[in-house]
Amino acid sequence: MSGLKNRIVTIPFPELTEDGEPDLYVSFRNPRLVPLDWLRSNLATGPDGRPLDEDAATQESYERIARLMTGIRMYNAADLSEDQAMLEMPMTPEKVALLPTAVSTRIVEEMGRLAEGPTTTPDSSTS
Repeated sequence: MSGLKNRIVTIPFPELTEDGEPDLYVSFRNPRLVPLDWLRSNLATGPDGRPLDEDAATQESYERIARLMTGIRMYNAADLSEDQAMLEMPMTPEKVALLPTAVSTRIVEEMGRLAEGPTTTPDSSTS
């Protein structure tokens, strides 16, 4: 197989996984290795650099995450039924909004770290 090294990043979430169940995880394209236009923002920002419209910024983040996602084994955090529904590919901004906060926060942190640093991290795996 040829191509760029470390194209896919997988973050496991064993701390969210029920005993005896397969590990929960998310996989996404390494932001350092995608076209720049996939990551650009068109949002207006204030003098402090923060978006003027927080709702639009949140929606744009969901769109960016959905575009980069390549795999997932995660439950719908909004589903309170006994047998919680799984989120499935392909991911959409609407599905990204249903990720547990711990997962979406970790994705954003990891994407930020990868965009600025090395192509591997100590607590996630890449392929």
